[in-house]
Amino acid sequence: MNNAGSIQSASRPTTQTNSRDSTGTPHQINAIAMATAGIFATFCSMPSPATLQALREFAVERDWEQFHSPENLAKSISIEAAELLELFQWGQTPDQTRVEEELADVLTYCFQMAARIGVDIDEIVLSKLEKTRAKYPVEMSKGRIAKYTHLQ
Repeated sequence: MNNAGSIQSASRPTTQTNSRDSTGTPHQINAIAMATAGIFATFCSMPSPATLQALREFAVERDWEQFHSPENLAKSISIEAAELLELFQWGQTPDQTRVEEELADVLTYCFQMAARIGVDIDEIVLSKLEKTRAKYPVEMSKGRIAKYTHLQ
């Protein structure tokens, strides 16, 4: 991942093009979104249409879509997430390449699940974020790790 660089001002939208995709096309990064993103201060985006198409083609070529029931995909997400977690077992610093590979597996199954059940990834993430915002108001949860049921 490339560092997106410093953000000049959160008062007006600007774009930076420090990162490019595999075809050399610059990624457009909204500075306001990045200024408020906190942990997402480095470039991070949803999958491109090309990535989603490559995932579809990969499964179709192998006739694996028949195995992609929501139940099987949910199991695979959990299994791959456990493999990702295992890399951090015992507080060790894992190999970055292994982390990326396991994260790719988790995301791949998540994208396949979204496609299988017919949901828009951006839409469901933003919808859930709004619900979570209501549970964790800034004034009660900022800097705290407590579950929403324990916020006072």
